[in-house]
Amino acid sequence: MNNLIADLAVRLKTAYGAKKNSISIPYSNSSAAICNLLARNGYISGFKVSEEERRKIIIFLKYFTNQKLPALTGIKIVSKPGRRSYIGVNEIRSRLGDKSLTMIISTSQCGIVTGLFCVRKNIGGEHLMEVY
Repeated sequence: MNNLIADLAVRLKTAYGAKKNSISIPYSNSSAAICNLLARNGYISGFKVSEEERRKIIIFLKYFTNQKLPALTGIKIVSKPGRRSYIGVNEIRSRLGDKSLTMIISTSQCGIVTGLFCVRKNIGGEHLMEVY
């Protein structure tokens, strides 16, 4: 798999559409960091890293009102291997003002962080994905 971040986003989107309880994805440091951000912000119930021969991340999905409404309604991949997209702090501020957009995930010198962290620290970075 060339783009593990895009693979994570697509698997999350389809698993929520199919009303799954959990999914597993191949392990990478960036995928683990994104799962940590999603868990801290309430988009997934949690995740664990399996310590088998081939490491995997098992993600536990979160639903509201007896599996009717998914906690994550949409996810959009912005930066791709063929076209990297960078975002400054001023653009992050204006994008977070949009009512439908709830979280921006980007990379910076501090690692993989949310848009709010970037605004607080006044830094920009590579615009990985947007979560709705």
